Amino acid sequence: MDEARLLEFERAAVQLMSPPYVVSAEGRKKAEMVFLELRKTQLPYEICKSILEHSHSEYVLFQAASTIKEGVIREWHVLSSLEKEHLRDFILHYLTTRADLAGYVAEQLLHVVAVMVKRSTLETDKHQLFDSIFTVVSQLLGASNVKMRHLGCSLLSSLLTEYASSSGSSGMGLPLNFHIQCKRVIEETELLRVLHLAVQVLHQYSSATWPVLSGEDACLLLGFLRLTSQVLHWDFRQTTFRAPALSGAEVAIVPLRPPSSYAPTFLDPSFLDVFFKLLLRARGNEEHTHYIVQCLTQLASLTRPVFASDQDQQAYVGNFVSGILGYVQAISDLNQQELYGLSCIMRRLVTTHPARHFSPLPGVQLELLLRSLTHLTCLCAQASLNTRSSKEDQTTDQESLEHFLEVWVSLLEGEGIYPAQLLTEALVSVFQAYVQSKLSAPRGWNRSPLCEEEGEEEEEGELIVGDNDDDQSVFADQLSSVGHVARVVAGTSVPLLVALLEQCAVACLDLFVAVRRDSSSICSQRRRLDNLHEDIHWLTLIAGYTLCDIVEGEDVLIPTQLMRHSILHQGEVRLDFDVRALLWQQGSVDSPPFSELKLDPIVALVLGVCRLCVLEKLYVSNGLQDLLSPQVCKTTSWCLSRITQPYLMLSEESYEQISLPLLAAFGTCSSTSSWLTVFMTEMVVFNLTVWSSEEQLAMTTVQLLKSLVKSPRRPISSVQIIKVPSFEGLHIGTEQLQHRETAAKSELRNTRMEGQPSSSSSSIDSTSFVRGVQRCPGA
Repeated sequence: MDEARLLEFERAAVQLMSPPYVVSAEGRKKAEMVFLELRKTQLPYEICKSILEHSHSEYVLFQAASTIKEGVIREWHVLSSLEKEHLRDFILHYLTTRADLAGYVAEQLLHVVAVMVKRSTLETDKHQLFDSIFTVVSQLLGASNVKMRHLGCSLLSSLLTEYASSSGSSGMGLPLNFHIQCKRVIEETELLRVLHLAVQVLHQYSSATWPVLSGEDACLLLGFLRLTSQVLHWDFRQTTFRAPALSGAEVAIVPLRPPSSYAPTFLDPSFLDVFFKLLLRARGNEEHTHYIVQCLTQLASLTRPVFASDQDQQAYVGNFVSGILGYVQAISDLNQQELYGLSCIMRRLVTTHPARHFSPLPGVQLELLLRSLTHLTCLCAQASLNTRSSKEDQTTDQESLEHFLEVWVSLLEGEGIYPAQLLTEALVSVFQAYVQSKLSAPRGWNRSPLCEEEGEEEEEGELIVGDNDDDQSVFADQLSSVGHVARVVAGTSVPLLVALLEQCAVACLDLFVAVRRDSSSICSQRRRLDNLHEDIHWLTLIAGYTLCDIVEGEDVLIPTQLMRHSILHQGEVRLDFDVRALLWQQGSVDSPPFSELKLDPIVALVLGVCRLCVLEKLYVSNGLQDLLSPQVCKTTSWCLSRITQPYLMLSEESYEQISLPLLAAFGTCSSTSSWLTVFMTEMVVFNLTVWSSEEQLAMTTVQLLKSLVKSPRRPISSVQIIKVPSFEGLHIGTEQLQHRETAAKSELRNTRMEGQPSSSSSSIDSTSFVRGVQRCPGA
């Protein structure tokens, strides 16, 4: 190619790269045509070679590389085998001799090589083809120049991208079957060779004697970590393609399922050891740590057919646990990102491998695992208290805590394999830590009004009130896991919740007395009241998830652990008590605590939630509605709605064994159960009357009504609801919903039909029930 043509390309590149105010639209269009004509050239390889050898413009070099790539795809069948080989050798030689080449130009040329290798896979001897490529890669990796080693890494990465047949692959216009066959070829042996090469380099960096990484070495390590992550995220399924893990973005969750031929590599204990050593070395480098955690998380998902037997899988799990414990013991001050990484790794490990594979662990190691998990979970609970951190950091802390709680739930599937006392101590610590992280001092670790400066009270008070709006959905997974943990250690968790709810109730009564005595003290008590509302909100949420576990499509029953606990202690509690007198007595300052009444702890927890409703009525009846929180009232109604389904009108037929205290309190023929039905119906009327302007609270209240009429003993409860004197006046509280709470009104209208008792089950005309609900506007 003559010098004038080369100069034309470089001038066109200058015009295209210049800002709009320098080059006219017509000039830019002419410059574009220069490169479009180049790309349309038949057999453009000699021209492009000349450009690569003589041009100094990065843009022109990139266009030449792109032209070669398009030409190879378009004219593959025109080129002879010798021409293809010479072209590939030229590009590789060019890359190795141009150390100053721009990164994006080198990447494009590597894509050309990858396309040519893949296109040759089914046409030539595949062993000879890959041997020649790996010879070049080995030479590059053995070079003293770090840039050459990085080039070898990039070449392997480009090959994997093409063979993965993902969104990053080049369009070749070939049928899907061609890509599937090429993918199978590289999976047989070549992918494992890539992994071996990458891990060899990582092993060098994991050595304790390795010097401090320079900028180039750090970049090279990052490249090989990305390459290793790319291999470990390979989708070994035969007909499913996806984007490979090439960037720091989230990658698709695909279990690592390589063929059995990969077993010697993955089952070698030293293989995992490399990654844990690197994780220690990479402290302080977030980018390196990110990819190491990605690799370990994917290795934690390793499943059959690599494992020929349960023994192999158990040995692998043991090696993995040893690596985690060694890492945790080596670091005394785990930071936020390290906790998050460990939570991801542990969650994937315990959710992939059944609990029985942890049973062969030595007793000392099993004990250390439980203690370490307890320590890490408590650390995450404490970290979640930092409300001054950014929203992103708070999200990370909450996700870490959620992951560790999921780990405990998964481990509890094999509850019998752990030392009983140690497991109980660990679960109690985890539950207490979670509860304390949600409560304010002195009940918990959270913000205390006594420790804050007066000028900060308003700001943080706003934070407390403002963050409650969607806790039931945002923290649903956390609360579900905590509820599961609480039920396993019901002997500690339930009495603790009862005591804490009682403390809050007493605090509410003290506040009520103080305000009644001196109405001017409301302003000074505002911060204390905000913290109290926050505590009640979280305790009620935790109580709701502890008392029952609702799974869609399954009957809602009292959890087995709670039923068993109640049966175990039924001889120690009283069966006869007047719930009406008891609850209304709890509205007085001098009422005895539940602990002195010898109530069943499950019953006491349910009544503890009902007691909050009594206090709400007490405040409203004395003109102190402004001191109540609609959010807390909503949470209380949600909790009542949740526990109504399994507890109210309890039927013996649904259980193999049943607790006498629970049957006496909530059974179909129980006076307590009947009174609670009336009490909750009155709460429905109360909420729709007092809080008619709160749409979300109205919706939750209607859900409570639906739970009452949809119970297994629906005809009985519906008849009792009809007999509630205030129910006929339900329209008084719902007239104000006409213009604003259309969703609540619709739900209430739907409840009308669900709550109709059948004519065979009650002598009361079913239309009398309908009338009570039809009075809602629009019903």
